Amino acid sequence: MDLAEALDPEDWAAVMKQFFHILSEGVTRFGGTIDKFTGDGIMAIFGAPASQEDHARRACHAALHLTSAISRFAGELGRAKGIELHARIGLNSGEVVVGGIGDEGRMSYTALGHTVGLAQRMEALADPGRAFLTERTAALVRTHFALRDLGAVDVKGVSQPVRAYSLLGTSRQATPGASAILVGRADELGALEAALARAREGHAQVVGVVGEAGVGKSRLCEEFVSSAAARGITVRRAAGVSHARDVPLLPVLELLRDYFGIADSDLRVDAQQKIAGRLLDLDPALADALPLLFDFLEVPDPERPPPRLSPEARMRRIFGVLRQITRRRSERETLVLLLEDLHWFDPQSQVFFEQLITLFPGTRTLVLTNFRPEFVPPWSVHSYYRQLPLDPLGADAVERLLAGVLGQDSSLADLLPLVVDRTGGNPFFVEEVVRSLVENGTLAGEAGGYRLARPVDDLGVPPTVQATLAARIDRLADADKAILQTAAVIGRNFTEPVLRMVSGRPDEDLAAAMGRLRAAEFVQEVVFDPVEEYRFWHPLTQEVAYGGLLRERRAVLHAAVAHAVIAHEPDRLDEWAARIATHFERAGESLEAARWNERAAGWALRGDTGEAIRRWQATITHLDAAGQTEEALRIGVRTRSRLIRFGARTGMDSHEIEKLYSSAKALAERLGDIAALAGITNAYGSAAFWRGEVRRALDLYLEAAYLADETGDVNARCIGWVSAGSLPVWTGPVVDGHEGLDRVVELSGGNPDVGAELFGYSPLVRTCLSRAELHLLAGRLDDAHREADRGVAMTRERSELETLAWTLSIYPRLACTSAETEEGLKLASEAVRIADDIGNPAVRVTALGAVGIAEIALGRFQDATLTLESALADARHRQLALFEEASLLIHLARARLGAGDGASAQPIADEAVAVAHRQGARVVESLALLTRARVRQTTGMPVGDVEADLAAALILARETGATAYEREIQAEQPARRHRRS
Repeated sequence: MDLAEALDPEDWAAVMKQFFHILSEGVTRFGGTIDKFTGDGIMAIFGAPASQEDHARRACHAALHLTSAISRFAGELGRAKGIELHARIGLNSGEVVVGGIGDEGRMSYTALGHTVGLAQRMEALADPGRAFLTERTAALVRTHFALRDLGAVDVKGVSQPVRAYSLLGTSRQATPGASAILVGRADELGALEAALARAREGHAQVVGVVGEAGVGKSRLCEEFVSSAAARGITVRRAAGVSHARDVPLLPVLELLRDYFGIADSDLRVDAQQKIAGRLLDLDPALADALPLLFDFLEVPDPERPPPRLSPEARMRRIFGVLRQITRRRSERETLVLLLEDLHWFDPQSQVFFEQLITLFPGTRTLVLTNFRPEFVPPWSVHSYYRQLPLDPLGADAVERLLAGVLGQDSSLADLLPLVVDRTGGNPFFVEEVVRSLVENGTLAGEAGGYRLARPVDDLGVPPTVQATLAARIDRLADADKAILQTAAVIGRNFTEPVLRMVSGRPDEDLAAAMGRLRAAEFVQEVVFDPVEEYRFWHPLTQEVAYGGLLRERRAVLHAAVAHAVIAHEPDRLDEWAARIATHFERAGESLEAARWNERAAGWALRGDTGEAIRRWQATITHLDAAGQTEEALRIGVRTRSRLIRFGARTGMDSHEIEKLYSSAKALAERLGDIAALAGITNAYGSAAFWRGEVRRALDLYLEAAYLADETGDVNARCIGWVSAGSLPVWTGPVVDGHEGLDRVVELSGGNPDVGAELFGYSPLVRTCLSRAELHLLAGRLDDAHREADRGVAMTRERSELETLAWTLSIYPRLACTSAETEEGLKLASEAVRIADDIGNPAVRVTALGAVGIAEIALGRFQDATLTLESALADARHRQLALFEEASLLIHLARARLGAGDGASAQPIADEAVAVAHRQGARVVESLALLTRARVRQTTGMPVGDVEADLAAALILARETGATAYEREIQAEQPARRHRRS
């Protein structure tokens, strides 16, 4: 008031405009919200309407920032105008009511309640240039900030004196604190310590702590990582948030920001400097990746924009950088990576961390995760993963926990058994009950020394921000609340046409309601021409609005939403199929849910095999509830067939495949559909082939081909014979392969589209690869080159990426010169990249095998050894592409032999012969015997053993028509006799 009186009104307005700018920037910088302007100040909220677990810390950071910024501004005013400006800040934490206050003519969004008033009282009490805190806020931040206890002060409007604190700065020794002692978890801590010991030895570990909400997963993990950090071990963190599951990659960005040391308060240039400093310290060669990382971490550099890449290519580049960071980091330190609340991770983050974890084997890394029982981590199949179940505490442990929190006062004797019974062994609920009893005055004293101040009348947990949001929704007019709840059923984002059709409201009424909801900040408009789209301000608002509907009403609305989306998005139904399926599922319409899940799987297959498999599995689940109609049976056969075919490519459990086959076969027989039976038999053959059961796969392929012939369907016949014609590359005879493939050419009439939709790729194009391999075995190198080139050209034209990767992988075996081998290595490396892009680990094994072959031909034996060992380990670990197992062993033995390590090559060659023989891969067995003969010759094994291998190899080569191998064996025999003489 003194300053306003001393200045001209225009000067005063200019000062206040700059002052409010400083305040607004300081609050929003740390995630706060300006609630209102109060004439010569503001009221700001942290933790509402979007909850923030660290709201008190954010507020303290903002207060420190503002005191500094205002001090600088005041200094400028003093020098320029000779006037003084002082500001005070008050903070309090607790429950508030937030929402629209007033009527439609004068609606004001604000926060109300005693908590707000007490914050205002702290501001009035604060010294100029200082921030004062209440005891509630101090309790939440005392381990992170330096505070000065001001003692109890009398506050107007408060019956009892209030303890106040002055905020001095951040604490240099701040460590995360725990609100209660850890009891009953000695075994679990021991298991975590054992995993850490393994990780420190270079054997990366992944541990999943699983248990119900509040059972103490986070508490256990915090105890462990705090202990690890105290011993100098680096700890990094990322956490899922329940109301942010549809915010892509939020935990990923949190982790990377933690790694690079980026704080919420950092300016963009500061964040860029931190990223660059850390990255270049690890490896200066990563400088070119900085623009991409700046953009990914949402601190882009306008002067150095990232390259324009597809989302898939962008993520590949980022993982390439992370791979380098992981290797360099592991050379320097052990890392404990804590991933909290995995069940709240968005799908993109789950995929990100699934891929990230595959970078860790062989490094000093422990990944510690926690999640609820309904969540299944995608990396649980890895051998280095261990699951640690966390059960509720027993009564004795709860009593020890309570004794540590409450103390031993005799007045607590009757309270202890009541709390034990009420909480059911859930540590979090124990703490919340105690906290509520302290806040409502039932307990008096200090932690560890409480006493019962009055009889216990309530053990409830205090209300949450979610309850506050529910109250806001309940304050809406009935019509507006119905619109908001209908929108919540549609999803976080929704379009006006779909909302109009589902709600049945006239255009004018709907527009008016949306205007009120926007004004009240429940939803916001997003401009996407030509459709008007809306978005909930926060996911939690959507969840609370959705939860206010009765189940029966939800089902009706979900069905209406599904039909509205179908009507209004006719050109994007494949893209929207997954959402439509979800709506039908929640509507209880099982057959429709199955139809749309099947369609969603087809869409997902274009770039995410794992998602396609999950959708097919959901299809089967819904079919089980849909009844045994003919349509349901046919969808069931198709879906199981595709699950078998593509599940085998990604390592699906063999028992699951057996179950799928048995049920699909029964359904096809029930339908009397021979074509369906042929398709499921062919898919089952593929599964056998990917598992390495080569001979069995050929028998199944032939059975499927003959069944297809009975149908007369040209599509089914082409699929049957291209499969049967490809197997003689492994089993022989070569002539049988040509006969089968010639049938495909004849049946298709040269049309590459025949059978393509049903098979997933063109059978005719696939014949090019198989013919090239057969020509190569027969020693017709020019013919093999011609077929391979033709196949590559056709697959590139049709964008059939899986077949392209397969075909590119043959070129190292076609090479005759060093230059051709270099080109073959380049093409095989391209095949590896394609396999990564389409998410096909089985094809990647084949492509890596081709890279290894090229490296051997170029004399890079150490590189070849690493490449082939990686491919072999992946195939065996995931139990996929095992048809390549013997071949990988053969070339690994060659690589070891080329490096001069015949001793280690010997058992590998022995294993190659055994595997090929077991699989019935007689062509491969011939090459394995030849390779073992060479190894035995080099290592000085008995002459008779060498000659026996060569003789057996020659017999197999002649019987299978592998003329190229026959020539090699015959060339080896005279050479060996010459060496012997």
